[in-house]
Amino acid sequence: MVLDGFTLYTQLQQQFALWLEFGRSLSGNISFLGLTTAQLLVLTGIAGGLPLTQVIVPRLEKWLRQHSQWLPRLRPLLWPLTLAVYLALWHAVVRALDWPDLWVDTAIILCLFWLTPRATRWAWPGRARHLLTGFVWLILALFAVDQFDQVRDALAATFIKIGKEKISILSLIQTSLIIIGLFWALRRGVDWLHHRLSHNAGGNTATLALLSKAINFLGFIFISLIGLNMLGVNLTALAFLVGALGIGLGFGLRAITSNFISGVFLLLDKSIKPGDVIAVDGTYGVVKQMHARYIVMRRRDDVEVLIPNETLMTENVINWSYSNKLLRNDLPLRVSYTADLDLVRRLLLEVAAQQPRVQTTPAPRVLITALGESGVELFLRYWITDPENGLRPVMSELYFGILKAFKANNIHIPYPREVVELVDNRPTSPPAHQK
Repeated sequence: MVLDGFTLYTQLQQQFALWLEFGRSLSGNISFLGLTTAQLLVLTGIAGGLPLTQVIVPRLEKWLRQHSQWLPRLRPLLWPLTLAVYLALWHAVVRALDWPDLWVDTAIILCLFWLTPRATRWAWPGRARHLLTGFVWLILALFAVDQFDQVRDALAATFIKIGKEKISILSLIQTSLIIIGLFWALRRGVDWLHHRLSHNAGGNTATLALLSKAINFLGFIFISLIGLNMLGVNLTALAFLVGALGIGLGFGLRAITSNFISGVFLLLDKSIKPGDVIAVDGTYGVVKQMHARYIVMRRRDDVEVLIPNETLMTENVINWSYSNKLLRNDLPLRVSYTADLDLVRRLLLEVAAQQPRVQTTPAPRVLITALGESGVELFLRYWITDPENGLRPVMSELYFGILKAFKANNIHIPYPREVVELVDNRPTSPPAHQK
């Protein structure tokens, strides 16, 4: 099998070399209108991109409609982008066959002229896109007239003085483009994070706005430092000042910073969400809101408790609705030994079935736990799916129903009986003859 595979590879390589030599030989054959066969094939390949794009784009739109939500924004880019990719591939084929590629280069530049305003409108909404479009068109025009290298060398040889530093115009333009790209990436990243966290913040737009502003502020500082460093500005003194300021703020705002970072992780990992029923540090309630420094939990008595985010990250938290809201509870009971246990079980299950909050799946169960001193110990096990409404209300309704059913069927709930024996420890008087 290895020999057959090697032989097949050798044959394919030889066939490719023959076709490549045949393609190169076409460049000298004269056809008509003063064009060689190779030039005609190049023009045919360029013209063939239009019908091929017309066939590919509808199928690409159909695939994006089924697998992505970005189709409305990507639709204006599909035609010019698909044609540009085809022309780039055709350009590689033309170069491999040593055919003239000037016309392909011109077609690619024209296609990029078509693509640029659509791409800038998609990537950078607002008036700034017109400036960016004009800059890209200028670069494409320089490539079209084959003057890009000359202009680049002239800009690299021209310097301007900023303070004590001499910076070339080319370096200034390159740095500006990099900074613009970083700001665009920062903006897109913040928008993506805002969209991701908005599903888990319970509509708390204030927290998301604060988080977005904090990330934008830190990103602005970071990108500005990158730009100054690329321009050759000495940042040693500035780095020392920023370091000292950071250490001071770190000690002074440690608790605030810890709560803020913990809040970000809670929003990202979705371990606690608005509407969850949690118990932390002996406090039970429903999470109503999530803020940058704390969460708001409403207890069953309608008291709202503010719990720092750091507490939720460091303490043991019981989330009764983490994966689902199905909650099991056991209702303890005691009946006398003379009671009919089959009747007791039937009555308990009937009472549970009458409660709308008690689930039928899983079905309630009656289990004996012990044979106590005064009666049979058992409990009614049931499940609910709305723990945010509390356990005590459903337990109270069950107890009311059980007492009523037991009374109607003469089932007694025993109570411990104790026998008290009085012992007289007073000393008795000696007989009279002993006195």
